[in-house]
Amino acid sequence: MNEIPQDDEKFAEQSGDELRRAEGQLSSQVLLRLQAARREAVAQSVTLMNASQVQGFDWLRWSGAGAVATTVMFVWVFAVNSPIETLPQMDAMELAAAQESELLEELEFVAWMVAMEDQDEPSNSG
Repeated sequence: MNEIPQDDEKFAEQSGDELRRAEGQLSSQVLLRLQAARREAVAQSVTLMNASQVQGFDWLRWSGAGAVATTVMFVWVFAVNSPIETLPQMDAMELAAAQESELLEELEFVAWMVAMEDQDEPSNSG
């Protein structure tokens, strides 16, 4: 856990001794109120510490672990598990023929659309 530096330990010890000496000079009613206040403060700090452990620290620790696990899963699914597709090597003639074939298909589609429009026009005008 956290270590307290030597100077802080000395200061805390000296302060505690001085407070205990001053406490001996207080009336019994004041001592009872002081003890009740101490108990309440300790109980509240324990409650807050337990709540922070449940809601804060543990949540942060597990969220970090969840983020790492999610990242590893995505890398595995998309990088490791996906097949690498290689395109076939084509020379200039094959590439030109493929492009002409695509162009021809597009032209045939445009011609079909024009023919469909021509068929629809007489039925729409009548």
